Amino acid sequence: MTDPMVSTDWLASRLTDPDVQVIDATWYMPGENRPRRGEFEACHIPGAVFFDIDALSDPTSGLPHMLLSA
Repeated sequence: MTDPMVSTDWLASRLTDPDVQVIDATWYMPGENRPRRGEFEACHIPGAVFFDIDALSDPTSGLPHMLLSA
């Protein structure tokens, strides 16, 4: 499978598959002031890892959420 978008049934049947990794990249609009990490800790897909785009973005870029260069 090469498509990063899958159905919930497909994912549920493969949560224990070592070749499947779920990444939670939840992000909210500025001003919503919601604790992404806290919400992840409270409720996420079992085995998922938290990805914080704000922590890993390039602060010197003039564009929001641009990833750091290699």
